[in-house]
Amino acid sequence: MGQYYLIVNLDKKEYLHPHKFGEGAKLMEFGHSRSSILLALTVLLADGNGRGGGDIRIPSYEKAIRKYQIASDKHCEGKRKTSPKWPNPDKHNEPWVGRWAGDRIVITGDYADGGKFIEGLDDATLQRIADIYYTEKHRRKEKVNLFAVAMELFTDISDNVIGLLVSANELPSDVQSEMRAMRPDMVISTKQE
Repeated sequence: MGQYYLIVNLDKKEYLHPHKFGEGAKLMEFGHSRSSILLALTVLLADGNGRGGGDIRIPSYEKAIRKYQIASDKHCEGKRKTSPKWPNPDKHNEPWVGRWAGDRIVITGDYADGGKFIEGLDDATLQRIADIYYTEKHRRKEKVNLFAVAMELFTDISDNVIGLLVSANELPSDVQSEMRAMRPDMVISTKQE
């Protein structure tokens, strides 16, 4: 069957789910794919977007650039006494671009070691997660790993980042259609045997 993975931000308690991006959830499935989830990770980790060619262009920032260009044209016609200010990309970036820059990120599997990266959770919470995610034979709080904690307690931001990539025309239409029509054989159970 194999191990399934999530890309998890420990600091923001958020994650990306490969299936939402039309990717397989096994490490080498999304590692060797057309990498829409890796594009999403790149955008989340970017620091300084919007300052050069090749950056992701967000429609709201592009609108600000057009306003600047119009104001600049008016200035050149002598209709303005001061030069218009170049738009600050930080004010026009989506909140998702660079959101994870500098944070602790883990690509965690559903077979990962229990207790790793999940410090600070009380025993009752760990046992509740164990009861949900593990079969009776393995239903112990010591078995709870980051994958199970993320699925239960963290926020899946996949749809938000997909929306950003789609609005910036960064996802090919065939990748978008794959996201909408996941194959039934790619849907997984979160319970471990």
